[in-house]
Amino acid sequence: MAEKHFYEQEEYTDQYLIPYLKRHLTGFDNTGLSILEVGCAEGGSISSLLKLGYQADGIEIEEGRAAIALDKLRGRSKIVVGDITRAEQVDMGRTYDLIIMRDVIEHIEDKATALANLHAMMKEGGHLFITFPLKYSPYAAHQQNARSWLK
Repeated sequence: MAEKHFYEQEEYTDQYLIPYLKRHLTGFDNTGLSILEVGCAEGGSISSLLKLGYQADGIEIEEGRAAIALDKLRGRSKIVVGDITRAEQVDMGRTYDLIIMRDVIEHIEDKATALANLHAMMKEGGHLFITFPLKYSPYAAHQQNARSWLK
């Protein structure tokens, strides 16, 4: 299942995220950008960004998913296991031009602390890209992960 998620993340990033960012984020064509993905899961999005020449790192709260990302990315990226609301756990030792947080914010209880920590990790003039499933969308409760006919 984890391998499937990795490739789904790559596909989504290649087909939707990168074209969107290129259209709407001035300077995204500069492959010298440093990018952080919060909630990187198995690292598929980071893999796509690395292939295009971006410097990309990740934070993942689930140790098992982070281990898969580390294995798949083979040392080409820094992956940290930690909670974005705990600055001491997620100190990457650098700042980023772009921070991506896709479908993670709805899982964070202390959003103010998370956003303050993200701000501290962002370069001056950097960008924060956040997505979340709409309340009434078919995936608002992440039914795509269900293991029954309900999905």
